[in-house]
Amino acid sequence: MPHDPFLQNPIDAGQVIPTVIKPSAQVSIIRLALGAVAILVALLLGLLVLLVIILIIFGPSKLGDVGGALGKAIKDFKKAMNDPEPSQQVQKSAEPKPPVEANPIKPS
Repeated sequence: MPHDPFLQNPIDAGQVIPTVIKPSAQVSIIRLALGAVAILVALLLGLLVLLVIILIIFGPSKLGDVGGALGKAIKDFKKAMNDPEPSQQVQKSAEPKPPVEANPIKPS
């Protein structure tokens, strides 16, 4: 009679395999899920505390200015990351000039 360690009872070859998980495995899954939820709650609580501290430091009147400056800085950074380097822009914009014909100097 084979024994499956994940099932509660040993099984026969002709028996339908039950899908019951051992209670210890169920507890492990529940603990894992609760741990993930606890981490998420801790992160959100930390973010909330950080926002309250920022509000106390800058005050409600300056908070809009700080947010606008931060948004502008992020926008400029993204623009700089997408634009080619200045040396590449100079090379692309410099078009080849046609050759200049030289006027020979006539002796006097």
